[in-house]
Amino acid sequence: MNLKLTLILAFAITFASCSKDKKIERKLPKGDGIWNITSAAYVFTEQDVNDVNISQAISSGTKSNIGSFTFGKDGIGSFSFTIDSFTREGSFTWMVVEEEVSIVYTYINLADIFSGTGDYDQVVGAFSGIWEKNSWTLNGGDVEQHFDGTGNMDVTQTVLAGTFELSN
Repeated sequence: MNLKLTLILAFAITFASCSKDKKIERKLPKGDGIWNITSAAYVFTEQDVNDVNISQAISSGTKSNIGSFTFGKDGIGSFSFTIDSFTREGSFTWMVVEEEVSIVYTYINLADIFSGTGDYDQVVGAFSGIWEKNSWTLNGGDVEQHFDGTGNMDVTQTVLAGTFELSN
């Protein structure tokens, strides 16, 4: 009898978790799907290496109303945010697993490599957080790598780590 009760409880918990995930998947893109970034606490680290010197800079702070994430019904979305002169925009993939929303975005520019200039840009980012009804927090960040292959050997890497408060 205890085994039967345990199996029923396990099934009920699994079903409840799946149904919560589906509910979140329906709620995020509801209306226009726009979730504004009302507050952002961040840390930037930038490293620059060129044929003359090596430098590193670290900055941090908090900003308000820096942009938004827009969730589409198909697990695809778009985003745009600016912190001081640092801007990110593009599309992302999103999913919900065990009530946690995960966002992943990538960008790569290989066109200049094939055109002969040798430039290369790549951005990889990931954020995640537990969704709540009208506001929630995303934690994560991204890394941008830039290689200027035009002869002056300039390599830059920028890392963003942040906590974004969202509301719609």
